[in-house]
Formats: sequence, structure tokens, C-alpha cells
Amino acid sequence: MASATGSGTAASASASPSGPKVHLVKAGSGGFKFEPAEIFNVSVGDTITFEFYPPDHSVARAEFESPCVPYEYTGKDKVGFWSTTQWVKTTEDITHWNLTINSTEPIFFYCAAPDSCLGEKMIGVINPNSTQTLAAQKKAIEGSIQVTPGDPIPKEGSATLHVPGASGSPTAAPAASGGRHSSLGSGAIAGIVVGAVAFLVICAALFFYVGRTKSLKEVLNRKNATVSTTGHDNFGPKSPGYPYSPVHNQADYNNLPPYAQHNGTDSHPPGWASPTAHPQHMSMMSAMSHTSQPSMADVKHTGPAELSSPGPHQQSFAAELEAPIKSPR
Repeated sequence: MASATGSGTAASASASPSGPKVHLVKAGSGGFKFEPAEIFNVSVGDTITFEFYPPDHSVARAEFESPCVPYEYTGKDKVGFWSTTQWVKTTEDITHWNLTINSTEPIFFYCAAPDSCLGEKMIGVINPNSTQTLAAQKKAIEGSIQVTPGDPIPKEGSATLHVPGASGSPTAAPAASGGRHSSLGSGAIAGIVVGAVAFLVICAALFFYVGRTKSLKEVLNRKNATVSTTGHDNFGPKSPGYPYSPVHNQADYNNLPPYAQHNGTDSHPPGWASPTAHPQHMSMMSAMSHTSQPSMADVKHTGPAELSSPGPHQQSFAAELEAPIKSPR
């Protein structure tokens, strides 16, 4: 099982021809990357010197297929390493951190700066082999989470952690038991209540409007039926069941005097005038005068003539007839 130890002392990237070698890895030089990202042929006892550039890079060990999670979080009794965050303002303040290698097995590492691993894929590997490669580790970043050593795994997230020597299927990090439960907030409940009340009000108004319209139609239909059965012309002839009765003739009868007296020698009383004859009566009088007109010789003075006032419902003349006076012989 691979292991490593680290020290925070500064060191230069040098190597002795007969002793252990020193391998220099730049962290953050010209971007979010380790340069080089793959270090081959590192022997036991060799030193990896990480050189940190601005502003806040670090290096932490990771397990294969768990690229952005601390190594010690992936299994019991596992010991990882971490340089802590290296705060560097300028290139004049560059810091170094040394890692001594005691195994030739692949050792993966990542930068724990915010979004460096997940977003920028700032990872590396020491002594990769044919199965545990840098390309496979980068592919495993998709769907993973990023955790800084010493911080807990987020409650809402989970990471697929690989344990070497297991049955082949990766194990998932345990989810926190204090996760949030899905529930409706007070604002959502209030919105639902308001919507339901508004719907009921609209339905009630619609039912009231329909009932009101139906009632008005029934009233109008009854009114139209009543008008059609009782409305008749007061001045024209009625249907066969209602005989015509001229009302204005009765008024004419009431205005006539009960009788009229006139002597041949008397003049008309003051203010007296013959009533105007109705056109129909005038035509009848004209016809009678042409058929039978008495001569003056046959007319005798008989005194005052009395004419009876016509009774109701009788045809009358509108003009009084004056009795002619026979001249003395």
C-alpha cells in the first residue's frame, strides 16, 4: 500500500547522482494546473517538491476514481497528505513543500483551492500504470464533489469512492442523516389557499350570472306573452269576437239638445248656429233632396216643429231641419 510523508520546509529542485532524486512540480504556474501532471519513475526515497504560485493553491492526496476527495475519507486507517493552503501574493513569495516517496504504487493528488479540482481539473499522479491513469482520474471528476481535508462531506452531496481490493463495485460515501426533508413552505401554502378561494369566488359569480340571466329571460317571455294577448287597437275594428262600437258617436249624442223649437217668424236666438253636418249625412241629404222635394204649394204652416233627440245607438243627422212656412193665399 502506497504511503507518503510531507514536510513544509523549502527545498530546491536538485538531485544527487548517487542519492535520492528530487522531482519539481509547479502548482499554479500559468494557470490552474500541475506542471508536470504526471511524474514517472519515482523511486522509494525520492522527493517531490511542489512549488506554489499565487494565489492560494495546495496539494492533497486522493484515491483513484475519487479525484477531489481526501484520501483518508475513502477508507478506514488510510493516511493521506496535505500541504495546507499556500497563500502567495507575488512570484517573489513563492513557497515550496516536499513530499518523500516510500512506495512505487500510483499516488494521485489534487489542488484543494475552491473549484480547482472540479472546475479546472487540477489533478496529478505519481508513477501511473496501465490501469490507473491520469485520463481515467480526470474522467471520474464528472459527478464528483470537492472536499478540502479537514472539512466534512456536504450533507446534500455524495461521492463515489473507490476502495482497492473491494468486490469491484465502488462504494458511495454515506449520506448525512440530518438532510433536509422536502416540504412546502408557508409562502407556497398561502398561495395555494389564495388560489383555491379565488377559484370558488369565480365559480359562485358564474353560477349567479347564469341564474340571473335565466330569470330575466323568463320574465321577458311572460311579459311578451301578456302584451300579445291584451294589446288591441281602440280605434279600429276588433276580431269577430269583439264587435265594433264607435265611441265617438255616443259622445255626439250626449252633446245634442233634447229637442229644438223654431217658429217660422222667429229669428235664430242669439249665439245660435246650426251644427256642422257630417260629410256622410250631407251626402244622404243630397240624395233625398233629389228624389223627393216638396213644392211650395204643398207646404203648409203647421206651427212649431219638434224633433225628437235621437237615442243611443241610432244613426242621426247632425243638422236640424227647419219647417217651411206656407205663404197665405
